[in-house]
Amino acid sequence: MHSNLKKAGGAVMAIAMIGGLSLVGPRGAGAADLISAPPTEYVPTGTVTATSPGQITAFGGDLYVAQSVVGFTKVTPAGVMTNLSTDTGGAYAVVKTSAVALGQLFWVEGTNLRSYAINGTGTTYAPAVSASAASLLDVSGQLWIGRTAGVDRYTISGATLGPIATIPLGATSSARMALGADGNVWVVETDPAAGGIDKVTRWTQAGGQIGATYLISNAAANPSSIARGTDGVMSITEPGVDKILRMNVDGGGNPGLVAEVGLPVGANPQTIVAGPDNAVWFTQKNTNNIGRIADGASTASSINGLSTGFGPQGMALGADANIWVSGVNGNKVAKFGTAPVPTTTTVPATTTVAATTVPATTVPVSVSTLATTTVPVTVATTTATTVPTTTAPVISIIVTRVCVKTKTVTVRVGKKRVRRTTCLRYRKTT
Repeated sequence: MHSNLKKAGGAVMAIAMIGGLSLVGPRGAGAADLISAPPTEYVPTGTVTATSPGQITAFGGDLYVAQSVVGFTKVTPAGVMTNLSTDTGGAYAVVKTSAVALGQLFWVEGTNLRSYAINGTGTTYAPAVSASAASLLDVSGQLWIGRTAGVDRYTISGATLGPIATIPLGATSSARMALGADGNVWVVETDPAAGGIDKVTRWTQAGGQIGATYLISNAAANPSSIARGTDGVMSITEPGVDKILRMNVDGGGNPGLVAEVGLPVGANPQTIVAGPDNAVWFTQKNTNNIGRIADGASTASSINGLSTGFGPQGMALGADANIWVSGVNGNKVAKFGTAPVPTTTTVPATTTVAATTVPATTVPVSVSTLATTTVPVTVATTTATTVPTTTAPVISIIVTRVCVKTKTVTVRVGKKRVRRTTCLRYRKTT
């Protein structure tokens, strides 16, 4: 069931328009410059449906959007949607979470762990998993499933799950996970119970805790997503207090606070991902825009441009290097096209100088000078002065005459007689 999509119109009015987008708050490291055009929004047409699209996962060059009714909607980079509802033998239930692991797309549906391969074949695994699953993570070939009260670790062989062990968490906590720069696993516990405390911990791949437990001080934080940036810093969304918690390993090997970045009031940040531009990007559901924090920055940028009521929820970095966002309220998917970003800060300056200096000054001036002044003057001097001056005297010099007839006489000079010879006839030898 394939269907092309139509683009949804209507953009949010902006405070200051920059290429069809607007920035709210500090720009950070030039956030607006990293968006190449206003976002393109797609709505389903024909037989394709979308009901409260949530989490987005990039897989095999496409994107898979979890729906609250039909399971998944597959979206190609060109915006073509396909509902996936029968490839495992029956209609999907609500998809709770998904992730790419072991070269396949995994998700939890009810109490079933399922996967979808690039070639289109589906697998349902046994035994059943927890219905409270909130996150999946591939840890060097193991599949970790974060759920209420714990993190279950599995091996996979064929269609069989091999339980390894469970990392116990708070009885009412749910877990979100991400790999740190050192390969260890960061676990965020969200405890919604009265008096519950949200926590951050680090674990080895063998399931042992590293360092101390970090207690999130604000009880209303309600952390919902974690991602590692290109600088190794872990960023955690706190929708309950409109902040992004930035953490790294401290000198003692514990999870340590780097900064807590404030967002516009009511932003309600949801999903956060690492972008292609040395920054993390995140959805801001209630202010209807997306945000960005550059590596090393302590402020965030907000980028508008989504249609009224879009409700950005899920986010993913596509294989096309664009930022894809799901609209849980508007039943849409949007694509923010990111501009190419150099890997070092010196490249843009070098490129700019080369592009402006070479055409405007160096090449035209050098060629013009050689052609109009240097070459003609040198040739004219050699022809007009050097050649005639050296050749003409050879033709008229006297030594070219030879005496062929002489006469000798004796004359008296004082008391002496002197013989003198006189030439009577000459012959030219030229």
